[in-house]
Amino acid sequence: MMLLIKMPMISLKTLFEDNLTQLRQNIERGFPRTKKRQKISNTVSISNIRYTAYPMQHAVQVEASARGSTGNYEPIILFTDVEFQEADTPNVITFKAINGEEYHVSPVSRRMNNVEMSCDCMDYQWRFASQNYQKDTQFGQPPPPYQRKTPLPPAGRPYANPMEVSGMCKHMVRFADQLQQVGLLIP
Repeated sequence: MMLLIKMPMISLKTLFEDNLTQLRQNIERGFPRTKKRQKISNTVSISNIRYTAYPMQHAVQVEASARGSTGNYEPIILFTDVEFQEADTPNVITFKAINGEEYHVSPVSRRMNNVEMSCDCMDYQWRFASQNYQKDTQFGQPPPPYQRKTPLPPAGRPYANPMEVSGMCKHMVRFADQLQQVGLLIP
């Protein structure tokens, strides 16, 4: 008798990417004394959530509109290694994608599923995009490298990301929390 075990499809690339849990831990570790970002993400409102399904690539791209105290932004998260299902069952999340089709997926794990993300806010662009790009966690190309215009610390301003951690802005933190509330994400 042969026992077959269904294993999720994982590429070598995904072994080096970050997941949402790691990115959240990175911002706690990299910025432990901040009074911003993860501490005030509840002030961000998320609306107009849009899903794009890529069943053949086992991926779901989710975009939204985020409104915070500094303006309006468009965060994007691409979840990889997503398990698409044939039917809507109690343990499956159903969503309507931008193509008008309904899709059924197993909930995405914050700890197991790797992500690629981007936000057009300045905090994300200048603090995390380059680091996320190095970890294959940046969705799309990062902005050009920041060129310092002030003296180095201690005479000038402090480094934007002194520990060079990959991470996420308050819009991405709130967006991920919202996706957990609707059931797409599980802890």
